[in-house]
Amino acid sequence: MIPVVDLQSPAGTAKLLEALQAFGFVELRGHALDAGVFAELRAAADEFFDLPQDHKARYCHPEPLANRGFRARGSEALGYSLGKETPPDLFESFNAGSDDRAECTDLVQPTPWPDADVPAYRPAALAALGAFEKLGQQLD
Repeated sequence: MIPVVDLQSPAGTAKLLEALQAFGFVELRGHALDAGVFAELRAAADEFFDLPQDHKARYCHPEPLANRGFRARGSEALGYSLGKETPPDLFESFNAGSDDRAECTDLVQPTPWPDADVPAYRPAALAALGAFEKLGQQLD
């Protein structure tokens, strides 16, 4: 069962640390994140993933190791990260990050934003990333 942590609880921060150490992920409540920010991101992501495959493919990062941009269904597999041969994952993804923090290593590169096809995607994603950063600073 996924642990639920209420950040408004007096023990919220301690319970968050405990849950992350035990499970690696949690459901957060009481985080005060603006639902509107995430509704905008959801709408932009839906618009992106509704694009034809050849349009989405324009936003694959040219560096195969970069964790940025579009990844097509079947192009990744969790087992690869564990050094195991497994069937490919059956989902599409778009990995993004704050470009001012891109270190330009093989793994971290600037995001190939789909500005031409979905102009709302970049501002919506950056707003969500900013909200998460602010929450992280509050938890620090």
